[in-house]
Order: sequence, then C-alpha cells, then structure tokens
Amino acid sequence: MSLNRYSVYFYVPNRLDPAWLPSDIRFEAYYLLDLIHKKWLRWPCDRNGFIPLKQSYLRRVIPWRLWPDVLKSLERHAVVECDGVARKGEKSFGYRVRPPFQSSRPVECTDARIARKVRRLRKAADTRLLPVHRFLGRGLQRVRFDVQRALEIVGTMERANHHLPFYYGAHFCEKH
Repeated sequence: MSLNRYSVYFYVPNRLDPAWLPSDIRFEAYYLLDLIHKKWLRWPCDRNGFIPLKQSYLRRVIPWRLWPDVLKSLERHAVVECDGVARKGEKSFGYRVRPPFQSSRPVECTDARIARKVRRLRKAADTRLLPVHRFLGRGLQRVRFDVQRALEIVGTMERANHHLPFYYGAHFCEKH
C-alpha cells in the first residue's frame, strides 16, 4: 500500500476486527491505538510495558464524553489494558496494547472531523522543528527498507532492554 502524505493514517492492530468498535467511536479508538503504538516506539514504557498518556493528549482528539466508550470497547475485546494507576501531577494512567494485537497496519482515517484535528496537531508539532529536523525528515522519506529481511534479522536479535516484557521485544517479529 502506498501511503498518501496528505491523508491521515492510524496504526491499528492487524487482528483488530473493526466490527468490535461502534462506528461512532471507531476512529477515536484508532487514534488511541495509534498514540499508544507511536509512544511505545519513541518513548520509554514502564517495566510492564505500559505507556503513560496524559489526558490532555487524549482530549485533543477524543471528546471526553466518548472516552469511557472508547476504552471499554477496546478493553472488552482485550485489545488494550490500563494499569489503573494515576497520581495527579506525577503519573498518568498507563496503557498498552495486549500481545496478540501488537502487530499493526496503517488504516486511513475517513472521518473528516478527526482527520482535521490530527492534521492540526501534526502541523503544530512541525512548527517546533528546527531546519536540521526537516532536512533529516526529507532524507528519511527517500529510505527504502527490505521489510522481509528486516523481520528475519530482528527475529534473531536478543533483547537489549531487559526491563521490558518479552512480548514487547517481539513486537515487529510477528509474521503477517
């Protein structure tokens, strides 16, 4: 699949059945899954694999009145779990995608309202980039990966970060 750079895509689990999510909250749930996925790739998680997400991040796209339904729908099918621990000013609730659902694929967001919110957030993030970041980003767009070979190599690697659960180390190794 060729990704259009002007469209909004969310990374959602390969094994997620869209019918599990009510249509009126589907793309909000996809946003949550995408946020967990991207934060897991870029930022440290705790030793149990939970990614802390500030409520203010979530509210940027997910209306607060829909939040309980989004989370319950994903928890009901054991796609996402919450650590249930938050301390005001210290720690946000942590979320993780459960092991059978960690392999993901891009899905285009067809909800115009949500796509507009996400584009606005991404544009605001881009304004904070320095020229060197833009230069590196353009170079990265030219990189081509042999995904099959990369999966073979990653499958033979040992975990360097031993505080993470094993299934997070195998995130990219699952065959599609």
